[in-house]
Amino acid sequence: ILVAGTYAFNGANALSGPMTIKSAVVNVGPGRALTTNALSLQTSSTSAGGSTLNLGGTTLTIPALSISLAGGTSTQARNVFTNGSLAVTGGNLLVNTGVASALTGTTTLDLSGLSNFSYTNAAGAVTVQTSGTSAAAFTTVMNLANSTSGSNVITAASVSVGASSSGATASNSTLALGRNSNVINTGTLQIGGY
Repeated sequence: ILVAGTYAFNGANALSGPMTIKSAVVNVGPGRALTTNALSLQTSSTSAGGSTLNLGGTTLTIPALSISLAGGTSTQARNVFTNGSLAVTGGNLLVNTGVASALTGTTTLDLSGLSNFSYTNAAGAVTVQTSGTSAAAFTTVMNLANSTSGSNVITAASVSVGASSSGATASNSTLALGRNSNVINTGTLQIGGY
């Protein structure tokens, strides 16, 4: 677990098992791997700012990516990936507010600093929504890779944006596509709904 600090991975990475990053800045050296296991981005109980991962020009391939907020957190989080490519090959990918005690803010998974992004799980779900919130308005955003020559490819059983099950009617959700190529392969595409 990496918690609320700045970390650099410049040597060979012998880490095994799932990796959890809590409100930290992580810099990966060129040609180095952060992890090949499931990655969980969380806020810590003392820092709700989210995490920033600089992939060092590498491609991070992981079997699952999850995002969660610490209980008692009063604001939402922004998690950012930059300088490389991200490939998620399994699990469900959920970007949501998810904390009833949170009073305001925007939850963001920002991949716009990446060259390429792919999610490949024909049985999985990609969901961007507000949920479990109080009566205040929230925003949930997933920004896809935004390079001029890269691509975003999502292959999932379902892709849902803004189909929030709870929260204020003023809440909104956004899936921001990249500038170049965006491909969504899915049997079910849902935009909006309450």
